[in-house]
Amino acid sequence: MPVIHPVAQILYRRRDEGSLPGARTDGYRVGLVVEGGGMRGLISGAMMATLMDRELERSFDAIYAFSAGAINSAYFLAGLGWYALSIYYDNLLNRAFLDICRMLRGQPAMSLDYAFDIVVETIKPLDYAAVLASPIELHITASSIRELKPRIFTHIASKEDLKMVLKASACLPLAAGAPIAYDGDRFLDGGVLLAHPILPALEDSCTHILVIRTRVNSPFRATTLVGQRLMAGYLQHVHLGLGTAYLHTIKRYRQLQQHFQEVSRQQEKPPFILEVTCPAGAHEVTRFTQDRGVLLQGLRAGYSAMIGAIDGGGYSDHVYLRPTVFTRL
Repeated sequence: MPVIHPVAQILYRRRDEGSLPGARTDGYRVGLVVEGGGMRGLISGAMMATLMDRELERSFDAIYAFSAGAINSAYFLAGLGWYALSIYYDNLLNRAFLDICRMLRGQPAMSLDYAFDIVVETIKPLDYAAVLASPIELHITASSIRELKPRIFTHIASKEDLKMVLKASACLPLAAGAPIAYDGDRFLDGGVLLAHPILPALEDSCTHILVIRTRVNSPFRATTLVGQRLMAGYLQHVHLGLGTAYLHTIKRYRQLQQHFQEVSRQQEKPPFILEVTCPAGAHEVTRFTQDRGVLLQGLRAGYSAMIGAIDGGGYSDHVYLRPTVFTRL
């Protein structure tokens, strides 16, 4: 029989026992950590759809996310899995959302206004009220330019505030334009200054943590370093010290990533950490992918990776996905 990780064990146990968030009796705190990544949000969305297909969504006590991961998490709390996932391959493959040529005119390549005011508001509406009413805590990270550190938003009171926080958390530097002004500060994507998305979950004393990564498990490349240094130069221009803080975050992320991969393999004592990621070569989805075929390849890879992780059978690309019919809410 496959060896089931302690994190998967508690998810299934809670489901089978009918345990509900806010009324637990097992003494554990189970967190879901969701990485960002622009269009790589399709990968985390596929993994979260897997959790919903297995009816495991109510096994969590809190979600910690940023960027596209935070948007996926909002739909997840609203009970919308495949519905939200379809946004990536049905509604974001157009120039209204992403057009590199706009940068030649001094405009952002990525339109957050289109994503939030058109797609999330009218085409595939997010039930903000359901998210705000959910007993599962939602912790969203955005990068504060004023304080040069990540800021975590929780206990959000209104639709307007939630929308602004999601938008701030997803504001990719340069690509999405100017930082988002909110609550007397300016914000960029949460991944700019958060060294690792698992850190808030550990600070909240989670005993079991499921970590969703959208990057494939591949070696570090020199071209990545060049891009990061160019980005640091841009951020330093936005605010003195921001570029330096960003490079420190990147360095710290690599250190922590290796550490938590090692912790994920130990299953002896809490905190138990199960990291789910796709193996090298499983997909080619990037932050800015606009090819539907590549996205669907990534969808299958993400779904397969989560099944292998929570069922203990390892990754398999022989997963057949059934068609789903969507209706407007």
